[in-house]
Order: sequence, then C-alpha cells, then structure tokens
Amino acid sequence: MKEKTPKGDKTRRRILETALALMAEKGPDAVSMREISARLRITKPVLYYYFKNKNELIRASFVEGTKHFQELRFEINKPGLTLEQKLTRIFANHLDFIKRYPDMPKCALKIMAAPETGALSGLARELKARNRRELRLMLEKENLPGRGAENMIHMISAVISYFMIEAREHGAACLEKTLPGRLARLICAGARSGKTT
Repeated sequence: MKEKTPKGDKTRRRILETALALMAEKGPDAVSMREISARLRITKPVLYYYFKNKNELIRASFVEGTKHFQELRFEINKPGLTLEQKLTRIFANHLDFIKRYPDMPKCALKIMAAPETGALSGLARELKARNRRELRLMLEKENLPGRGAENMIHMISAVISYFMIEAREHGAACLEKTLPGRLARLICAGARSGKTT
C-alpha cells in the first residue's frame, strides 16, 4: 500500500517541479515568482508561504535536483564493489536522474553558462568541489598508476556532461541503459593501462 503524502508536501513538490521546469526553459535568473505562481495557478502569498523569496526557492530547487548525489555516495561506499561497479553505479544514477527529470539537463547547462554572480553559481561550484573530493577519496583506494585518479575524474565529468548534452539535444531516451556499464569498463581499462609517469 502506498503511503499518502501530506497536502503541504505535494504543494511544495509541485512548486519545486514547476520552478525547475521554468528554470530549464529560461535559466534561473530569468524566472520570476509571479511567473511560477501563475503557472501553478496559486496566489503569490501561497508561494511565499513555502519559500520566503526567489533565492530560497532556487536554492531548494537546486538541493532537490542534487539529492541523488547523496544517495549515490552511500551506494558506492558499500564494501566489495569493484571500481568498474562503482563507476557503473555513478553513471547509472545520473542517467536515471536525467530520465526522471528530463528538464534538469537544460537547467544544469544554463546554470553552468550563467554569470558567476548568479544565485546558483556558488552552489554549483560547491557541489562540483564536493563531488570531486568524494571521487578523489574513492579513487585513492584503487592504486591507479601515475595520474590515473585525476584522469579518471576528468573522464567521469566528461561522461556526465555528455549525458546532459545528449539528453538536452535528443531526449533522455537516446541514452541506452547499457551505456553506464560500457563506459565504466572502458574508463577502468584505460586508467589501469596508463603510464606511471
């Protein structure tokens, strides 16, 4: 039996989903609270009941959009997983997220292209730095030759960017389910065969 979601939680989720969709279309800085309330057919006071201002709403949307990173951290730290299995899970997690929230790649790419003074630029930099730290910690345990760990971090970032760009241009359905495993296998093979200099 499915658990019921309280009405307030449903309203909050609808606001976040609508804000994410509008931000994906126009970029975070071009969306107004008036526009969000009009799209939802709710009054501005209702919107302000849940979020005191636009920056708080943008921050909450960003946090909602990155929750899967926290879930992923626990999953890849399970004992007994090979490096290839960890990378497969990282890529599969991102792919599932993109398929669940098809507007997110557009929004993420607009955030990356936004001026550094935008509301989300600091959050985006913090998230990127935190994810790189966690990847580095994971890869330090792998005894990769030479600059294998750094090279692998660049490859992981490139794969995730590729997923977002392809999903934005051709739709998430164009990204095959087998892609995470195939790419993880290739990256691991390349990192292990790298020179130690």
